[in-house]
Amino acid sequence: MKYILSFVLIVLGVASTAFSQSAKQVAGAYQNCLSHCETYNIKADLKFDYLLDGDLYNNERTAGTWEFVGPNKIHLKSPKKKLIRKVEERSKKKSDSIRVTVFDPEGFPFSSTVYLFLPDENGTAYRSENSQIVIPRTSEFTISAERSSESYKIENAEADEIDIEIEAWLPPVIDETFTIEKGKICLLTDDGQRGYCLRKISSKRTEELFPEK
Repeated sequence: MKYILSFVLIVLGVASTAFSQSAKQVAGAYQNCLSHCETYNIKADLKFDYLLDGDLYNNERTAGTWEFVGPNKIHLKSPKKKLIRKVEERSKKKSDSIRVTVFDPEGFPFSSTVYLFLPDENGTAYRSENSQIVIPRTSEFTISAERSSESYKIENAEADEIDIEIEAWLPPVIDETFTIEKGKICLLTDDGQRGYCLRKISSKRTEELFPEK
């Protein structure tokens, strides 16, 4: 029994060392630039920083953790934040539709386009006009804005007017798997296919994009 326990501890020690070395080998910043640039700064302590900049994006950042999920394969994930801040439901006209008005945290009509999706429809999107959206009567819907989405269940079955306050900006949400290749990481799509790749950049460029706080 003593020999078996010693063997297990040795194996675990070797695995831990190999894992640590692998994390150090993967560590570095990887970038892909087309109309915009996205950069992952993968750290040896199993954390990462993400930067999305250029074109329609302006220095958008988020952070998260990563782990090995197979040989030469890693998964990166960042916390998902709530889109909906506050909701007010009212029943006024007893109509067959619901008018949804979307506001920003300052109380002003939300300037960007917002979409609502109903669960009983085949992907039909209801688009905002002057921050308002009229949808058929329903018990729940999904609101989508600023590349984020969140489901909402209506509490008042008689409500025909709903005011929703949402975040004006949310950091990008990362939930991706990559294969590790020589000098680059490549995205794995949901069906397991190899997608686009990001190439490793210099440590000097990394420091410029991700300065130490």
